[in-house]
Amino acid sequence: EISGMVFLLWAFPKERQVATALVSSVDSSSIIGWNYNPSSGADGWNVAAEAKSNTSQQGYTGQANFNGNRARASINYQELIQKDTTVTAGATPATGTTPKISNEATTLQLGTALVFAGGHFAFSRPVTDSFAIISPYANLRGKTVQINPDSQGNYVAQTTWLGAAAAPELGSYNYTTIIIGGKKLPADVNIPRDHFDIYPSYKSGYAFSIGTDATIYLTVHLLMPDGAPLGSFAGRATSLDHSGDAPITLFTNKKGLIRSEGFKPGKYRLEIAAELYQPIDFVIPDGATNDFDLGNLSLKLK
Repeated sequence: EISGMVFLLWAFPKERQVATALVSSVDSSSIIGWNYNPSSGADGWNVAAEAKSNTSQQGYTGQANFNGNRARASINYQELIQKDTTVTAGATPATGTTPKISNEATTLQLGTALVFAGGHFAFSRPVTDSFAIISPYANLRGKTVQINPDSQGNYVAQTTWLGAAAAPELGSYNYTTIIIGGKKLPADVNIPRDHFDIYPSYKSGYAFSIGTDATIYLTVHLLMPDGAPLGSFAGRATSLDHSGDAPITLFTNKKGLIRSEGFKPGKYRLEIAAELYQPIDFVIPDGATNDFDLGNLSLKLK
């Protein structure tokens, strides 16, 4: 007795399609399949279809899956047809054959989740293990921020009008880097921190806030006591109203001009060339626009 099996696979990487075919003489079976997966990550989808046959039955299946940012949906179709068989002893002689029997089923699944951690809520796809919430505030509220974007335009989750984003498929006990992508942000909006490293425990949840209320872009022209510009020096501005804020590092260009982001209304102390000049206190008033020009500031020798 001689039997054989042939399996063929056609892959189209650019189109993200795979077609397969199998023929076996063992049970006189054959299978033809097709899979199309144009995108991955959030808001990605894929479809698949298969037809198979053997000596006793033939079947057809098809499925489509959508992996949304806030939900997951799938639809599956299956049909199984029993082939005609010759009646053996005991069957009704008048018929000679038994009729075909078809089993047909269609299922639709839809899943979403409401997750909570660290005082933050988010709508998400169903959570498979651990999850992380990225909650924007201040300058990032209402903007689109993506989690773990790649060069192909895929991402794990993103913020929308529904608020915070959630990455719901983090593996337990594996170091994971949550990367914050700002490709869709306006040019004048920056992300203070672009990644978080975590080590999730079993079925755990995390929350991170991103954004800043320090949205003022400051311009100031520094002059030495003789009126000449203070060129090519480094210094720092420290908030006198918010002691917890980190100092802002500043640099003058050759013309003594400073341009720096990261300020908000309040009192500041500027220290530059501290071994030569006295600190200067200045105020950014409430209601200052995103671009605030402080004008000229004259330094005094110590």
